[in-house]
Amino acid sequence: METNDFQRSLDVVICVLKEKDTTAIFKVKDFLYSLPSLKQIERALASAVLYFAQHDQPVFDWIIAHQAMLNPELDLFAFTRALVRTRLCERGWIQGRDFWFDLQNILRMGPLLSPHFADYFNQGELRLVRTMLKISA
Repeated sequence: METNDFQRSLDVVICVLKEKDTTAIFKVKDFLYSLPSLKQIERALASAVLYFAQHDQPVFDWIIAHQAMLNPELDLFAFTRALVRTRLCERGWIQGRDFWFDLQNILRMGPLLSPHFADYFNQGELRLVRTMLKISA
């Protein structure tokens, strides 16, 4: 998919989420099925959530409170765990040794990682991680 097409889709999702209307969310998800894959749909929804995490706290809070409406296209818990795993593994940290997730969505970190954790995320990503996961050092 061209970048311009994805950006247009993302712009639509952002405009709809900004309205905080659950009915409109289901309609925009139907619209997103015009994208070439389920991964692109997930990416558009996740990008919009991260946009609000960084730029509009009230809308972000509303999205978190209504996150079930994003399923099954975007599971925010699974997305957040994957984001953490990606960012930390890119920096050489090893899941199972330096960090791990337990069944209650608690992110546990070893003592070497803990002081550096926030350095690996932008502001929006970090807000999402701290909102979706309990963090234990």
